[in-house]
Amino acid sequence: MNCIILCHGQLAQSLFDTARKITGDIENVVCLSNENLSVHDIEELLSDKINSFDTTTDILIFVGIKGGSCWNAALKTAKKHKNIHVISGVNLPMFITFCTNRDRLSLNELLEKIINSGRTGIDINSSI
Repeated sequence: MNCIILCHGQLAQSLFDTARKITGDIENVVCLSNENLSVHDIEELLSDKINSFDTTTDILIFVGIKGGSCWNAALKTAKKHKNIHVISGVNLPMFITFCTNRDRLSLNELLEKIINSGRTGIDINSSI
């Protein structure tokens, strides 16, 4: 399974670099930034990267903020391809879960595990 991390600034590359230190080598992942790009420019960049993948396999696109420019560009791009799935709110637990489970779980199982790890990775050490 292929993956694109698309975020503001250098977040995508930082998530990738940190996960690689924890999990080891990570293949078939592309990190993209929206820095100084319009939504249209992001869509073109995504299309170029998607075309470099084996388009017969599923592609996950992780974005930081639902409703932001990365989300909007990824959704527009996903509408053109049946095998692209967009996940917002990416954090380190979600990406590590992807890296360690993508070759052993079905797509639906993987998506559920990614979402659950993202949620359980958020906590507070005291009651509010």
